Amino acid sequence: MKIIVTGALGHIGSAFIRNPRLQSKDIELVLIDDFSTQRYSSLFHLSGPKIRLIEGHVLQTLTPKLASSADAIVHLAAIADPGFSIVNPDEVHAHNLGVTEHAIKVCLVAGVPLVFPSSTSIYGGTSTQIIENIEKPQPHTPYAKCKVAEEEAIHAAFEDNLSGAILRFGTIFGVSPGMRFHTAVNRFCWQASIGSNISVYRNALHQLRPYLAVEDASDALAHTVLDGFFHRSSINIASCNTTVSEILDLIRVAVPNLRVGEIDSPAMNENSFGVSTARAIELGYTFSGNIEDGIRKTLDLLSGVRA
Repeated sequence: MKIIVTGALGHIGSAFIRNPRLQSKDIELVLIDDFSTQRYSSLFHLSGPKIRLIEGHVLQTLTPKLASSADAIVHLAAIADPGFSIVNPDEVHAHNLGVTEHAIKVCLVAGVPLVFPSSTSIYGGTSTQIIENIEKPQPHTPYAKCKVAEEEAIHAAFEDNLSGAILRFGTIFGVSPGMRFHTAVNRFCWQASIGSNISVYRNALHQLRPYLAVEDASDALAHTVLDGFFHRSSINIASCNTTVSEILDLIRVAVPNLRVGEIDSPAMNENSFGVSTARAIELGYTFSGNIEDGIRKTLDLLSGVRA
């Protein structure tokens, strides 16, 4: 089996390419990354299946010829910072939608399934258990609005015989070789470790949100690809629904003198919501990630710099 992974060295990609189910001599991984975030550490101690690394932008490197011998394309390449999207909405929309439309065209020409990670940030309702295809997307940030546009493009391609799946990921947390600290849990752990104020958006302290352990994201991608689970639909993928307040309480176990400051919200979703993963579980997806363990492991790695 040959799997092409775009954005392979990022937070999720660096975990996925190490997934235990991929460590087989019968699996070839083709890793595409433009190194724009310089996460060379994602390649440290990488072993297992046959690996080919291609450095370059998806628009130039992902071609029908390359894809023609693949069994699936896992498309992770994206500008993945919602905060950056607020400051640079046009850049994020043009880049993310552009590379996804390119991936769709390549998959259609080559007849290869496409696996795409969307985001639960597309939801804007107030339900504590949002079910796919019942709650309509109500995106608030440019990042989320672009995810909706990307989903729409993929669903249109499903009607044109594209095979694949859309996984709506909760906010990622946890340790991986290519981890970043721009998402809530990881950023809070970093700020706590260096003795900085943890910045929380006003009115967000008790907002419920879906979160996803990076290992659960990796397992979801592996299940989809290796089991050929190309269901041509969008499903929620989340380890838990929790609040910022609960996350801060878990961090306080290791950092009792935690300092929290409120900041203005830049057009973020002010509704509280969680998602249901009942359909995902029915379809064979499993979730074992624990936010308490994710916080502990992250803080342990940063213990040497703790103020």
